[in-house]
Amino acid sequence: MLQPRWLFVEGARNSAMLRRDKRAMPTRLPPPMVRAAALLAAVPLLIWPALWNGHPIIFPDSTAYGLHAATGLPPWDKALPYGWWLALLGGGASVWPPVIAQALAVSWLLWLAQRAVRGRAEIGVHLLLALGLALFSTAPWFTGLLMPDILGPVAVLALWLLGFAEARTSRAERLALILLAGFAIATHPTHLAVAAAMVGVALPWRRSWRPALRMALPLGMAIALLLGGNLWERGQASLSPTGPVFLFARLQADGPATRTLQRECPQAGWEMCRALDAFPMHSDRFLWHGESPLNRGPDGAPRHRHGIAFAAEARAINAATLQAEPSAVIGAAVANGMRQLVTLRLGDILDGEHARSFGEEVLRPHFPPDAYARFARSLQRGPGLERLARPFDATQRLALLLSLLLGLVAAWQRWQATTARGASRGPGRWPSPWRTGPAADPRLALLACVAVGVVANAFVCGALSGVYDRYQARITWLLPLVAALSLWPQRAPRTASASSAT
Repeated sequence: MLQPRWLFVEGARNSAMLRRDKRAMPTRLPPPMVRAAALLAAVPLLIWPALWNGHPIIFPDSTAYGLHAATGLPPWDKALPYGWWLALLGGGASVWPPVIAQALAVSWLLWLAQRAVRGRAEIGVHLLLALGLALFSTAPWFTGLLMPDILGPVAVLALWLLGFAEARTSRAERLALILLAGFAIATHPTHLAVAAAMVGVALPWRRSWRPALRMALPLGMAIALLLGGNLWERGQASLSPTGPVFLFARLQADGPATRTLQRECPQAGWEMCRALDAFPMHSDRFLWHGESPLNRGPDGAPRHRHGIAFAAEARAINAATLQAEPSAVIGAAVANGMRQLVTLRLGDILDGEHARSFGEEVLRPHFPPDAYARFARSLQRGPGLERLARPFDATQRLALLLSLLLGLVAAWQRWQATTARGASRGPGRWPSPWRTGPAADPRLALLACVAVGVVANAFVCGALSGVYDRYQARITWLLPLVAALSLWPQRAPRTASASSAT
């Protein structure tokens, strides 16, 4: 029986659609074990200086964190969560697990960032990104450092993924990102301010409370963790019980707090009035030198952990200073922040003499004998690690300059594309990324979030602590990463949803 002509036409149309659908069907993702192997394969690249050193890189502050992990005694001047991290993963047997876990967290975030920006993550691109960061950035030097420094940029990437890449992350991944970001923010007081600045970007950009809430959840988690931890271990529900001491050290070195002491002493009855002639002094000398009025009593006897007792007086002096000279305080903070933006060498994390206390106070009494022996044989115990770092230090600064230029090019391109889409919607609509709502360009958002994170880090650290290479070098590796991701060609997603993500 002959079929009507319209059935043949319809059948041909359906066959053509089927062929198109078959071609458009999502290709199969690499097996989970292969993707896990890719994440693991990036780990040696992300900690190669520590592997070459023969031991995780040690900074003087590592001793305080290590003693907290080994003895349970909280340091007077440090946030508590990183000590818990060392205790949980190190367990008194090895100092390598925390560093490997840091590298795994960075590797996982690189994978998610690639997928969010390019449409899908590819194993070869993932390893190329890790290799590029290993050779041309500060990332491996801080990932292999036994300090919470790497967790600042980890928080920046995690918050961006939560706020701007929900379409390409699964629900389980977003939950893991919230937990990771919350812990990372809690490991250092400056991370709180950087995270708050990033949350402030999300709401006007996305014009929706949901992305901002996802970014705010880790910040709230970090605040709860710090308040609860300080109440439990120090008996004081505070974000940073001794934060006022560090701020006073900065303000007296810059001058405003010194002038407050000169005006108010001796009538105010402050303890530091007795050392009025010693101010101003370098902030490090005030905090750590044995002859500082903070560390010597009126009778000249040495005092340990006195910063805890001095915090209340420091808070009063800081408040009086801010009330009397707000413009001077703000001016000094801005000047320090501008200097911090361009102060970013590697050298101040590599000195083996400054790290000797870690071996003597942490490894020798609390770890197996071979742990101390490996530390004693490491390159860092001599000049070897500093010599190794010199060419990479110069390379990372050149790469950083190139990344800034490429990042500006990428930002201009993405802005032009976004404004073109906005203009196509008709007259009277202001073309800007704030109009894009849920369809916000993740690459433009990544560039903006990293810029906010880098600048906020510089001004917070410069204002509250001081200008040191380590503070800015720990986060600037994000700039080469975002420049590469923003200019790398996009690919069509392999899956219809993000639920099959790693």
